[in-house]
Amino acid sequence: MDGRGGSVYMRKNGRRIMIRVGCWMILVFFTGFSWGAQALAHPHVFMQTALELELDEKGVRGIWQRWAFDEYFSAWVIEDFDKNKDGVFCEKELKIVYEETFQNLENFGFFTRILKDGRMIPVKKIEHFSVEIEDGHAVYSFFIPFAVSPEEGTSKFYIAVYDESFFCHLFFPPENVGIRGSEHGWKVVSAPEERPDLAYYYGFMTPVALRFEVERQ
Repeated sequence: MDGRGGSVYMRKNGRRIMIRVGCWMILVFFTGFSWGAQALAHPHVFMQTALELELDEKGVRGIWQRWAFDEYFSAWVIEDFDKNKDGVFCEKELKIVYEETFQNLENFGFFTRILKDGRMIPVKKIEHFSVEIEDGHAVYSFFIPFAVSPEEGTSKFYIAVYDESFFCHLFFPPENVGIRGSEHGWKVVSAPEERPDLAYYYGFMTPVALRFEVERQ
């Protein structure tokens, strides 16, 4: 099974077929409505992820994320919130999208886990939330402030992105990690690493985190 462009595919009898999900289920999670465990037996929303690390002269400022949603969630967002059907979310439309489809994820750390020095750093807020339509898919972009200022040696931290309820499936980590801001004076190395200590969904799912090592040069 693989995910491309926010859609999910699997092989059946040698043929590549698309898995489709009903957008009526989306409200269950993103608006905070509570269902029993049976409703969450498998993912209902799928997202392709992209990640960029932002640097400045002091070190790491934070991380940028992009979530490209499956076609059914995307269709719901576009149909319900692009009121004037111009293919662009104006400031008023964007505010409604945030409040009705994203703000509740604050209660779940926006599905993002940051670990440094053996402890979890809570993700309490995001900045610069935006929504674009790309090839018919809704794409959410946002920034998570997270400061790392290496003085000597190498600073190491981990980032993992997943929904531990397994209602949403996020394809993470991405193949490539981007860098924003000033790379001058910094060496950044990243690599995927399984984290059994973060296993979720009754221990059946082991997330793959991105391990970052940032060193001043």
